[in-house]
Amino acid sequence: MGIDKNWRDKIDIERKINNTKNPKCIVISNGHGTSGLNSGAVQKDGRLPGYLEYIINGLKDTPYSDTKVYGMWSEETMSKYPNIQDKKMIELGDEIADAKYSLVYSIVPNFITIKPYEMIIQGLVPFIHPDYDKNRILELPEYLYVNSPADLVNKMAELDANPDMYRKLIPYAKQ
Repeated sequence: MGIDKNWRDKIDIERKINNTKNPKCIVISNGHGTSGLNSGAVQKDGRLPGYLEYIINGLKDTPYSDTKVYGMWSEETMSKYPNIQDKKMIELGDEIADAKYSLVYSIVPNFITIKPYEMIIQGLVPFIHPDYDKNRILELPEYLYVNSPADLVNKMAELDANPDMYRKLIPYAKQ
């Protein structure tokens, strides 16, 4: 991936565990995507339905309701949904340092990318949307695969309440 071999040293697990600020979950994803693997047709904000279900509506009225989706989105979408913002990953220093979780989702069912590993090297636990990696090609811990917005909320709350479980789930970070 072209990353520094000392990437683990840059993750401050205790900062993440002791974070009382929100959001504890952030999503790094552009709104657009292809409508099919071979068609090349771009869908404006094509990932929006998945993020509405899991993030905007799914986390509403929970401790994770401040979750932000950062990336390139249409002005119309960003004006309608304040939790969706145009911000590049390189600009997310403190947000990434404080956050613990992310959701990985693709507009094309079962189309996997390097995204879960991009989240891991940022120290974020990458929860996996049901349409992403249905065949478990990535061989991530089964716990990371969520089946509903409620399951996502329950797992984040469980990890927040059990710091040792969180530490065990992220053995890739320097402890």
